[in-house]
Amino acid sequence: MFLLGVSLMGYAKDLRPQDLKITLEQLPVLEHQSDIIPLRIHIQNVSNHRGSILVPYAQNYGKPLFQLRVYEIDQAGKYTLVYTSQEILDMDTSKYKTEGSFWQLEAGETYSLPLFVNDSKNARLRFESSIQIPDLNKGKYAFQVLYTPENSSFFKYAFRQFTDIDPISEDGVDDYPDHFIWEGSFTSNFLEYPFEILPKLVVYDPTKSALCRAVSKENWSKVKRIWRKRDKNKSCDCVLWVYDGAQSILASLPAYTGYDVIFYTDSGIKYVSFTYQVGKVFRLRSRMAWLFHAVGFRRAPFKTSKANWSKLIRVEEI
Repeated sequence: MFLLGVSLMGYAKDLRPQDLKITLEQLPVLEHQSDIIPLRIHIQNVSNHRGSILVPYAQNYGKPLFQLRVYEIDQAGKYTLVYTSQEILDMDTSKYKTEGSFWQLEAGETYSLPLFVNDSKNARLRFESSIQIPDLNKGKYAFQVLYTPENSSFFKYAFRQFTDIDPISEDGVDDYPDHFIWEGSFTSNFLEYPFEILPKLVVYDPTKSALCRAVSKENWSKVKRIWRKRDKNKSCDCVLWVYDGAQSILASLPAYTGYDVIFYTDSGIKYVSFTYQVGKVFRLRSRMAWLFHAVGFRRAPFKTSKANWSKLIRVEEI
């Protein structure tokens, strides 16, 4: 009985449901960029509570939150690990250092992000979505992604170790009810390459739309004008990915928020930042309101600002 109890204790960790599920998916191959392997990573909250995860948005410092493993598959179907991506980021951090960002997931919600393998032009600039691997011999391979947020100094704010599954404080309250349980690096499914199903080819036609024409020439001022007027721009072939922007806090007006967009241009993959102003202050009305206060009025008979207002003010390559 004692040996059985020890055995069951050893398997308890493996039998416990995980809070997060990592899935790796293939994306359409880019025309004229067939050496680049486009993938997509999905992080799903499979627990019954909300919680925050760490995502490599603009990460350029420390150890990566994701690592890519490459396995060679022989004729017998045996997987042999032939490459693991670097454990320390090799990037220029002269402008700023960041270890990633937080993103909150409701129960059942999924966060997705792109991964471009062998995008050599961006490998040292945009590590959050680019990984360079060595040349592979002809054969069959499989990709697998490891999610390793324990390498970040922010880890403790989003996760708790399996041994701390019920950290009850002296008052009997769980101090970390929204923290995901961490039992070690999460691994994704195996994605075979060359793919068993030939992926769709993104046929890049720079004349297809006004946006594509502007993007192909990297005319970002024109892209700004077009993007501001149309809501269907995100479905154009030249738009490879639109990152979810951070939420702005309207503690004071105006506030600023934005997001990054990955474009497919004549010269390759480009990362472009979109900045929005949220909220507007009417300067003339503000001066008039000051006069009303000066003569004894408690408030002016008109509004001096508007919170429900936004405008795209800047588009620039990053």
